Amino acid sequence: TTGVMDIRSKFINLEASSNVVIKSNGTQSLHFGYEDIKNDGVSGGEWKIVNTDTNSNIHLVTTDTNGAQNNIMVADSYGRVGIGTDYPSEKLEVVGVIKSSVAEDNYAFEVENTNESEFKYRIYNDGSTSTEAPVFKTGLYYNNIENSSIRFYRGDSFGDGYLKFTTNGTERMIINKDG
Repeated sequence: TTGVMDIRSKFINLEASSNVVIKSNGTQSLHFGYEDIKNDGVSGGEWKIVNTDTNSNIHLVTTDTNGAQNNIMVADSYGRVGIGTDYPSEKLEVVGVIKSSVAEDNYAFEVENTNESEFKYRIYNDGSTSTEAPVFKTGLYYNNIENSSIRFYRGDSFGDGYLKFTTNGTERMIINKDG
């Protein structure tokens, strides 16, 4: 079938110009055209939000119960993403707390050296509930083998935690609860 399909309802309008207008009430609406949100046409393909204005940003905004708008996330025209900030200065900038929950024996954070991808810095969840086993560790890995680390032990109770420093798999120093 060729031509234009015109759908008119109280909340969704598909206009002859291929623009879609979604209204939440008489005064607020979301407008986008065919080129703004589209599928790449391949079976199982991805949907894209396309901003064709090279000098503008894409914002994800919510409105609270008092009607105030809150900017949740922004993607700027330079490819930077900001969460909690309207003006990200890096590829990803987060203003606020980042929480990561990972299962035992997994890392929650990894930074890879772009010049030597074998080297990685990780924050790792050992997940042990034993007082004599590390709960978390942070360290340098080479080809997924621990090179050096700081291990955090939980101890028997509040205030009993301690640290161990290792290099090449060998414990080099312990700082107990008394320092």
